[in-house]
Amino acid sequence: MKRFSFLAAFLASIFSVTSAQAGNKPWGYILDAAKRFVVLPEFYDQAVLDRATGLIWTKAPRGGSFEWTQAVEGCLSASVGAVTNGRLGIGGWRLPEAHELLSLTEFRISCGSGNCGANFQLPQGHPFELETNDTTFWSATPALELTASQEEGAFIVDVNFGAV
Repeated sequence: MKRFSFLAAFLASIFSVTSAQAGNKPWGYILDAAKRFVVLPEFYDQAVLDRATGLIWTKAPRGGSFEWTQAVEGCLSASVGAVTNGRLGIGGWRLPEAHELLSLTEFRISCGSGNCGANFQLPQGHPFELETNDTTFWSATPALELTASQEEGAFIVDVNFGAV
């Protein structure tokens, strides 16, 4: 399978909080970033709760060039919230589905120099620490069609442009 230079470990927690538990609105309800995203001190500020969906994400996803299977394995072995005093972080992470990654974005229209464009991006003021040129992530959503050279594959989502 062709290697991609994408962030592989933008993780969603498999123990997501239900809407009733978090006092959340249904998916699609727009909150400004300051109210929507909560950095979690119980993860030593290394994870973020999305109050719009109830999912927990890593605050600073790991970048690099990964194949899809390496991204899956990286999530399964990840430990988020580890500190220097020897405490273990919290495991049980997984790759998010494509629609979960897209749920992080909001629709924006921007105009400049007489040209206008529309796309989906992470909301302004989000707490995620992303590498500047690497905003594309593997998802757990399987690709519908694979080429003859691909043994496995999944959809890739760019959270800066909302592209799948």
